[in-house]
Amino acid sequence: MLPVAAWSAGAAVPLVGGRFSFAMAELVVRRPETDVLSRAFAPLSEIMAWGYERGPTVARRLDNLLGHLTRRRAPFAGLTLERPRMMAVLNVTPDSFSDGGCFLDFKSATEHGEAMLDAGADILDIGGESTRPGAVQVSIDEEIRRVAPVIRHFVSRERV
Repeated sequence: MLPVAAWSAGAAVPLVGGRFSFAMAELVVRRPETDVLSRAFAPLSEIMAWGYERGPTVARRLDNLLGHLTRRRAPFAGLTLERPRMMAVLNVTPDSFSDGGCFLDFKSATEHGEAMLDAGADILDIGGESTRPGAVQVSIDEEIRRVAPVIRHFVSRERV
């Protein structure tokens, strides 16, 4: 079923006002008197019916929570959030566990970043300190020295 048809039929609701939708959710309820969690993965209609059975306060709370998942979101950092966004990680470290320091110099870092953007990345996470287990912490000055030229390149890049 196409999303608009599913929405019209009441079988699904839009995710953050975009073109994707969902029809089921996990409801997690904590009982304060026992601190016990109950979980149910169910169609939205069943979750809402459960809420209405428990009274208007619970029904309003569920409706409010569902609203957080379905309402359009304001743009963030210039990006609309009506669809999932892809973030690519560009490590400019000599000891990265994911790329082994392949993009330490400016030219290879910017070329690789451009390739990731061309491949569909919406966001670049440019890292200057390795987070691999056992990595040596670098100074802030060293991290800035590694990432600043690359960040400047992408900030000044003409946007399409």
